[in-house]
Amino acid sequence: DIVTARKTSWNGCLYPNMSSGLTWSKALLLGTCLLAADARAQAPPLRCAGPPSAPSAAALAREPTVKDYEQILQRQPRSAHDYYDHGVLHERMGQYASAILDYSQAIRFDPCLAQAYERRGAAYASMGQFERALEEADEAIRIDPNSASAYVNRGATYEAIGQNQRALAEFSQAIALDPQSANAYFRRGGSFELTGE
Repeated sequence: DIVTARKTSWNGCLYPNMSSGLTWSKALLLGTCLLAADARAQAPPLRCAGPPSAPSAAALAREPTVKDYEQILQRQPRSAHDYYDHGVLHERMGQYASAILDYSQAIRFDPCLAQAYERRGAAYASMGQFERALEEADEAIRIDPNSASAYVNRGATYEAIGQNQRALAEFSQAIALDPQSANAYFRRGGSFELTGE
């Protein structure tokens, strides 16, 4: 695969063309070479070859498919994080019961993995099991009281069961913990609308 490089003003180096959705990490995966060049030279764009086994930029830029997920899921998990990753993939595929089983396995390997409780709660909420979802969010927050996303998930669950004031408080707490959390601001805005505040 060939990656077109373009000249940038920083240090006269050539870097991959990022306008086609190619990210820096993907460019590194492709083995894109960084070539030094004279900052004043007006050379035409260079073409750098990646390793022969590297996936194309188009393949890396596309969204993962169910087939991609299934290939990953065929690998046997060996750690809490492997099971957690499997759970995330199952959740993205809408397979909430399988996600819950994976998150439970992750917790069996590492009972202090707050993210596994958090995601397991989100999967329960997606299945309409809101009481279980709240229990999971509570446990995630007990383990990691600084997790803004756990507060967002607990707030979303409160919102789903009509407890909008509690949801608003959870989203506000998430913002206090992570003022950069766009999701928390978005959800809090919805809560303001629902509560009339």
